[in-house]
Amino acid sequence: MAQSDEAAHYGVNSSYAHSPKYGLGIATTSANISSINHIKNWWFLDVQINTSRVRKDITDESSSNVSLASSKVYSSDENSYSEASVGVNRYFAESYTQNQLLFGYKTIHANGVYNALNLTAGESVESQLATKFALSGELTIQLANKPLRLSASYLQADDGMLLGVARDETTIAVSASYPIWKNLTASVGYRNTNSSIDYFDVSTPTFGIQFAAIQF
Repeated sequence: MAQSDEAAHYGVNSSYAHSPKYGLGIATTSANISSINHIKNWWFLDVQINTSRVRKDITDESSSNVSLASSKVYSSDENSYSEASVGVNRYFAESYTQNQLLFGYKTIHANGVYNALNLTAGESVESQLATKFALSGELTIQLANKPLRLSASYLQADDGMLLGVARDETTIAVSASYPIWKNLTASVGYRNTNSSIDYFDVSTPTFGIQFAAIQF
């Protein structure tokens, strides 16, 4: 049996967002723990657990994830490294649970450019608005010796029901972030949610100031 190398990581995050248009505040707290295990020949087996809580003026929701993924790291060309991964995730919401398939591919290039692509496919959950398909991408380049991070995501959720009316949603988001001072990062973006029930349609710009995550 091959001997494995193991590394554990812990993290805690907290954020607050405010919508001047609607006068609403959103406070988010989250925590995660992950175990990265090198099996053999740059094959890895990763276990991750995270939980989050989102508090708004009239709602308070919590969710958790437990995922298991296998990945392979390899050199695609000189001084460039890629990682391909596949895994499963168990998503726990307050009113339902869902099984999800995870796929990922990321590369660190010799010039410092980083790109990543992640895909999530979720099973149908009767009468619950749950993730059916999610795709996200990230590109990080060096600008004035600091990382400029560009990201985009697409999420499709379906099978929701509200007072007997079917509810499906599609959400598209784009954002850019850049360190402005030490552990302080500024971000700007745009988010659009198109729902089959017009009441849940949202189209708004986003602005943020982020502090570096606390890790142990």
